[in-house]
Amino acid sequence: MKFSIIIPVYNVEQYVRKCLQSIENQTFQNFEVIIINDGTLDNSQAIIDEFVTRYPEQFQTYQIPNGGPSKARNYGIKKAKGDYLIFVDADDYIDKDLLASLYQKIQINSNLEMIKIPCKRVNEKEKILEIEKIVSQDLLGEDLLIYLRNKKICIDPVWAYCIKRQYWQENHFVFPEGKLHEDFAIILIAMLKAKKTTILSYPYYYYVIRENSIMTNTSYENAYKKANDKLAHYDNIVKTLENMEYVSKQAKETCLEYVATAACMGMKSLKGKDRKEYQKQIRERKVLENIKCNTIRNMLRKVVFMIMVYG
Repeated sequence: MKFSIIIPVYNVEQYVRKCLQSIENQTFQNFEVIIINDGTLDNSQAIIDEFVTRYPEQFQTYQIPNGGPSKARNYGIKKAKGDYLIFVDADDYIDKDLLASLYQKIQINSNLEMIKIPCKRVNEKEKILEIEKIVSQDLLGEDLLIYLRNKKICIDPVWAYCIKRQYWQENHFVFPEGKLHEDFAIILIAMLKAKKTTILSYPYYYYVIRENSIMTNTSYENAYKKANDKLAHYDNIVKTLENMEYVSKQAKETCLEYVATAACMGMKSLKGKDRKEYQKQIRERKVLENIKCNTIRNMLRKVVFMIMVYG
């Protein structure tokens, strides 16, 4: 049983060594690391080459023109030969026992399609900011989505899951290239389709909150793209759900509420005519209809969004 760890790299020379060291130090050693240099402009490749030279049987590197994380991950998946896929961001790192824990779960049930990896959010000085607190359990994929949403866990980051490669290939999953929040577009659908999922009992993934990453870039250009990409993902997920008759009503409503919330949140950073156009798009799609008032929290959220959309 082998893991394929896929890492897109772009201008992360300050962080990539720690990331690769955390993989190097795994207590379970049957893995391959596929590192995709996504047109990086700094010294990241020299650091990567150190690991490739030291561990040529485990660490591989490929260089491609800059196309963003989606293109790099899709490229890495094509090169993967392991039984399970793991996605690690180059500025994050993992606990030394992550692979061993995953292996133990898979030994118990080799049919697992997705395994949720809880995380710790930390700053660049390793100070813990937040820990995901969820219970280890086996679930149908749609029940996992409902459980994570009820626990107020961010569902869509692809690094939060170990996914069976055969399951990924059979369903022809592909990250949409050229889009931000690319995992948002695919992870929700992958989860809803999964029959066998489970949750690890410990937060083995360290998600580093740093300045100037793609996700914390506060430029208006970035905010505009993020908002419109979220809206595009919303459209694709709504269309896909229409053809998923086997998914329960509750799971569909939970998924739609999640993506509708994300689409509405995209409006917050927009200004002027961009904001007015986005409000129009939200109204035309009737996005707010997917946010139910079944809890006080949801009711308040919907009121806030209504003010944003119609105010």
